[in-house]
Amino acid sequence: MAEIKKTTPKPSVSVCILTKNDENTLEECIESIKDFAREIVVIDTGSTDSTISIARNHTNRIWGVKWNQDYAESLNWFFKYASSDWILFLYGFEKVTIETKKFLNAKMLDKKNVAYLFKIVQVYHDKEYTNYDIKLFKRMNEIKFKHVINSNVTDDIQKIAKTKNMSIVPSDVIIEKMNYRKYRDDSEYHSEVVSITTKALEGEKKLEHYVEVLYKLLKGLSLGCLGEYETAEETVEAILEEVRKMDKKAAYNVPVFIQAYLFFCYEYSKRKEYKKALEVMSEAIEIYHNSLTVILRYAEQLYMNGDFKGCYQNILKLKTLLEEEDFYYLESIDFYLIEKLSIKLFNLAKNKLEME
Repeated sequence: MAEIKKTTPKPSVSVCILTKNDENTLEECIESIKDFAREIVVIDTGSTDSTISIARNHTNRIWGVKWNQDYAESLNWFFKYASSDWILFLYGFEKVTIETKKFLNAKMLDKKNVAYLFKIVQVYHDKEYTNYDIKLFKRMNEIKFKHVINSNVTDDIQKIAKTKNMSIVPSDVIIEKMNYRKYRDDSEYHSEVVSITTKALEGEKKLEHYVEVLYKLLKGLSLGCLGEYETAEETVEAILEEVRKMDKKAAYNVPVFIQAYLFFCYEYSKRKEYKKALEVMSEAIEIYHNSLTVILRYAEQLYMNGDFKGCYQNILKLKTLLEEEDFYYLESIDFYLIEKLSIKLFNLAKNKLEME
């Protein structure tokens, strides 16, 4: 009699993938998670290439939805079709890296936890940027995606963690974004941001104040990247005024607001108005006290304004945050730049202090 092999049941996880014209990356995306998935759910927003055909090789749970320039609306279709206890969501241009696939297992799915943070790595102009995002979470009625762009479930997850005494846990899983293969021209992405945010801002639906501020900022930053500098500067300046009126804890939970401060830090530095650049980064560090990027730029401006001791102390703070892994996870971080500039500033400030 043939030996009956025992098989370990797959964890109760629905891997949900949002797609549109991802024929160059979808196969890698699915291959990276199929061993962890009890089911694979694909929501497609209007692919005209072979994306659907590729998806059919792995699952029959595929639905097409109308694209209304609202990522949250599209992502929320997952909750209608996913049937597992947990949801792992990806875009069709994302994959779990080979070296971290081993960390995707049933041991992760602890009932005390509501969600897991994954490390997100993206290559942009030959540089690697890193941030952390909630990718795996319990399927609960209270959880929905929010925001027409840069959509996430963070707000609802944080509320559940607080009210139900559950945890949001960092994991060792790394997600690689492969969309550098999809977009050859940055202007395509920024044009999409302008189009989506404009529609949301001009729509009939009333937006929460901070959401309105967020959309205006994203639009302004993208306009700047598209060369409309005057409009961008006016927009971002108005946004800074709005952020200043916000509760600091609320602003802290919106990492993209950092970009408004960095925008003017760069502009003032370009004009050699270092005192103004320091003032704007002093505001930023009051909110984003453990942001590596903010601390680095703050230290840089302290140095440019002759405060070498302050520069030195902030670089030491940055090093401590890195060593203890106690930094602001939500922002997009260029660790290579952080390391390179912090070493340079540390040595420059140290030399200045030794000369005094």
